[in-house]
Amino acid sequence: MAVPLGSQLRRSYRRVVRDYRSDPYLRYILLGALLLSGFFFWHLIPNFATRDERDRIFDVLYWYGSVIETPTIESARAGVVWGRVPFGPTFYLYGLLFLPIVAIILLTGNESILTAFARPDPYFIWHSTWSATPEWFWMVTIGVVRLSSVAFSVGIVYLGYRIGSTVRDRPTGRLAAVFLTLTLGILMLAHEGGEDIPALFFYLLSTYCAIWYVSSGDRDSFIAACVAGGLAIGFKLTTAPVVVVIGLAFFLRGVEPAAGLREIARPGLFLSGALLGCITIVSSYPDVFAVGPEPLVKRILHGASVGPSRDFGPSAERWWWYGRALFNGQGLILSIASLSALVALPFSWRDRSFETLSSALVVAGAAGSLLLFIDWHDFRTHHLVPAMALLAIVLAIALARLRSRAPAVGRVILAVLVLTSGVYATAGVLGYGSQPRGVAADWLGANADENDTVEVYRHDWQETGLALDTSVSSPNGRGTYGTDRTSGCPTYIQLGYRDLYYLDSDTFRKDDPDRSRYIRALVSNRTQYRVVATFGERPPVAEIAPSNPNSVRDLIRVGLTPLVAQYGDEQEVGPEQYVVILERQGSCPSVWNPPF
Repeated sequence: MAVPLGSQLRRSYRRVVRDYRSDPYLRYILLGALLLSGFFFWHLIPNFATRDERDRIFDVLYWYGSVIETPTIESARAGVVWGRVPFGPTFYLYGLLFLPIVAIILLTGNESILTAFARPDPYFIWHSTWSATPEWFWMVTIGVVRLSSVAFSVGIVYLGYRIGSTVRDRPTGRLAAVFLTLTLGILMLAHEGGEDIPALFFYLLSTYCAIWYVSSGDRDSFIAACVAGGLAIGFKLTTAPVVVVIGLAFFLRGVEPAAGLREIARPGLFLSGALLGCITIVSSYPDVFAVGPEPLVKRILHGASVGPSRDFGPSAERWWWYGRALFNGQGLILSIASLSALVALPFSWRDRSFETLSSALVVAGAAGSLLLFIDWHDFRTHHLVPAMALLAIVLAIALARLRSRAPAVGRVILAVLVLTSGVYATAGVLGYGSQPRGVAADWLGANADENDTVEVYRHDWQETGLALDTSVSSPNGRGTYGTDRTSGCPTYIQLGYRDLYYLDSDTFRKDDPDRSRYIRALVSNRTQYRVVATFGERPPVAEIAPSNPNSVRDLIRVGLTPLVAQYGDEQEVGPEQYVVILERQGSCPSVWNPPF
């Protein structure tokens, strides 16, 4: 008979309290995780950390605005399917987080703030809608979203502790929690809104429930693993390897000495769990209730077909892409150690003990999350964060076994890992405290007049340093997102780090000679525009290109320099946020036609 959800939650709460009280080290580890993941969580607000964060928030605000403006079933359905692509439970999560804010706005008679989102201006990806919204609204909504990511990230660290403690003992759990705390890939995602961190939380929760099922044979634990796995996949389809973990747990329970093969002879539990997992995945997509399963099917097919052929970066060998993503997310030393543990740990298995079987589940999850991208043309750090989390736990188990056999060697390795990973993670997180893009936005807010226009050449205003009330012109604001609205005579021009890529003709997709000459003339003050402010440290021209494909030297640089440029949508912090602002000198030019 299934245990009611309330009883499960109370039992889980008692477990957390018992761990917190009985392990004096756990509170300090969780505090460290909270400080690192929450440090400067409000960075760049009222702007967004990434375009994904903006899109997930706009999706929910559009729904609220549409329903408030026209409270009908049809408006609710149209609001659900409006977004870029269906992104599962993130819609529900942010809808719940925003509910108190929406209620206060309605009670105070300021519903126009919300109804404006029912008609977002498409120019430059809804820039004017963002700009016309009060700053306090963005401070609250983006802040709440970021805090939810921080809470999930601390939960991830605790789940690592639980998994390590269950597999072996509390010291192993503490090691797993420390390595998860110092995994920069997780800390990066904790500083933005999106589906990655909640997906990872439920991935680890499913893994923990699966391990507990192997230990106890508790049917409710297996069902919980299936439901949590379904939520993980609902948040992020690339967490699909959790299915391997759950399936393997069912069969490993049969070879666990205390259980016997009779457990495998009960397919009803397996089928029930699989059905509940599928129902969870399907129901986690609000589009299914609005228009049927077609959007979900398209989303799955899109991920299966587009992922392997995506070309955000140059052609390079798979090992280079794997190294680049892992080194960026874990640092060089922690990556090498965790991959070594993944290879070495299976060779230490000598029996069918619970530690061996449960370790096999963690190894299978880590390997599956790595191999999922073996056919992809390229991928970024956030794609491998589930693998990084499981690798951290694998490393903790392997290091705990080593310390029991060779304490002196284990202590030295542990000291090196904690020191180097701590420095790497801390340096990465400190980058959020002083971001050139944010300082540039503050400068424009203080110096640009109401009628001044700032011209930018990015395809997405989220990648620029603009104040909330800045008037913007962009040659890239045309096409899908609206008509061209260039001013013909901007007061200011803003260049970002990626605009400087045109100074290096070998940079991927930045080999346009006309744009190269134009950017070079601007930064050399050879036009009617002069550089009046720079933010951040400009790199040498020889280092402007974001990466050198297939270069081992480049991989080492990535593993030693936190938060370096990506060929995708990661946050850019520190050296990747150099911003240049130029001001027009004199009257407007007779012809203004930048080659963008």
